[in-house]
Amino acid sequence: MAASAPRPPPGPASPPRPAPTGLRTDARPEGGVRTLRPR
Repeated sequence: MAASAPRPPPGPASPPRPAPTGLRTDARPEGGVRTLRPR
């Protein structure tokens, strides 16, 4: 899977970032965001 958006790889050192409008983050890390709505 190639990430189209320039985002850092998911990891414990990476703090959860606010996803753009239209995505449900639910205060989850980027890994969860990508699983819900991969771009």
